[in-house]
Amino acid sequence: MTESLEFEWVLRPDSHPGIEHYVLHFRGEARAWDDDAGEEVLVGRIVGHRVDLALARHDGISMDELLDSISHDITAFRDTAFADSNCYVPLPHVESDLPRQHCECLVYIDEVIVEPSHRGQGVGTQLFQRMSESIDLEYCVIGLKAFPISQQPGAPRSAQEIDRVKQFYGRLGFHPVGQDFMIKDASQCGTKQKRTALRMKERTAG
Repeated sequence: MTESLEFEWVLRPDSHPGIEHYVLHFRGEARAWDDDAGEEVLVGRIVGHRVDLALARHDGISMDELLDSISHDITAFRDTAFADSNCYVPLPHVESDLPRQHCECLVYIDEVIVEPSHRGQGVGTQLFQRMSESIDLEYCVIGLKAFPISQQPGAPRSAQEIDRVKQFYGRLGFHPVGQDFMIKDASQCGTKQKRTALRMKERTAG
């Protein structure tokens, strides 16, 4: 059980001209009180993009061009995870009897970092939970590269480190796709499930 944390979220349109209507950049931070420093210190953060695929399709924007303009990692994720260059939910990589429909959005996680002193205390899990409360995930898929981030860029990662990271995301409901990436149907997020259950209850009561 982790100590009491304070969370802060920043959401802003992407700064690149032409995609600011479709791409939202977000950053969430978790802070804890440090008695020695006498102040709150950053113990974890999550950074990513929410891409409004439905609005882009409506406006005739090429999904490939849109994703290519954001980052190389998102392009690589699309090439690995999408079926015939299209994004569907339920996911084509997860067995389901439900009919597939186009995703309305992609939430791509660029990085998740938890300070070594606070790992294993639920900080990363809480960051994902708060993300689902702060960002519209309706008909979305969530993707990420399950690769440990090092403070020394380019430093080799051990197989144990990589396996630990993939196990963590697996516990959050992500499924592996390709060698490095993982994907999740956002309808499986706890907050989304609560909203769906409430809608069903209200529909039944009505």
